Amino acid sequence: MFSDKTGPDGFEYVYISWSRCIMHSEVCCSLRTLGVDTGRLLDINFPARGVIGVLVYVQYLEEFKSQIACAKVSLIDSFDPLDPKNVADPKFANLSLSGLETQTLVLQNACCSQALKFLCPHLVLPVAHFFIQSGWIDIKEISAHPIAENFGLWNANGLLPRAIKDVLNHCQSLHMLFITETWLLSPACLPTSWSQYHLYRSPVVGNYHGSMGVLLLVSPSCSYAVTQIPMPNNYALTVKIGTLRLICLYLPPSMPTHEALDILSHCKRRMHLI
Repeated sequence: MFSDKTGPDGFEYVYISWSRCIMHSEVCCSLRTLGVDTGRLLDINFPARGVIGVLVYVQYLEEFKSQIACAKVSLIDSFDPLDPKNVADPKFANLSLSGLETQTLVLQNACCSQALKFLCPHLVLPVAHFFIQSGWIDIKEISAHPIAENFGLWNANGLLPRAIKDVLNHCQSLHMLFITETWLLSPACLPTSWSQYHLYRSPVVGNYHGSMGVLLLVSPSCSYAVTQIPMPNNYALTVKIGTLRLICLYLPPSMPTHEALDILSHCKRRMHLI
């Protein structure tokens, strides 16, 4: 961790040709089949008809190209995402050359904006600067891309207070962590700087802990206010974050189906609900 960084730094798109209509998930599945570590791919987009763009770290670039070449997949070395020929939508057919160039930039800008929305928070700025250097977005647009809050869910099957430090050490990329089956009893709190929202349950006879229980931990790095919302049952922890409403349910496996469906019916479908 403390050694000097070695090797090249930065990002680059690799462009692959394709011969039929294909979905993002199919691209990922196919690349995994070829032995590609898709966890090291930062973005997959479709910048033009018959072209797939894959964003990778430059240190992974040669390995990725080698894996693709071994599978006899065609690479497009000279592809320019700002080439007016990439605009294939018939509604733009009457545009002048300058109009097509403008529309190409608009489309590429949209691809970049979409990529930034789904990157891990620590990658947003460096990748955004790569897009700026490539002439695809303006520096003023960086602040316009919100870093998505990251949520995690873990079934603890009992949670000792002394264990929470180790748990959170593995959750540095998360802004919120839901934990089910905490077994905590009121007014227990965990020794952490993360904000806590508890759904306590009843004690278990003959034991020092309770049954079930749901907990939400909110990182100090979370930029939104979180508000807990009461629910008409003992199985759902509901919070509001910005305009988003999150419901974490833990239903015991022994619960009859009709009871489970009744509880779910109170989680009314609405916009911005997870």
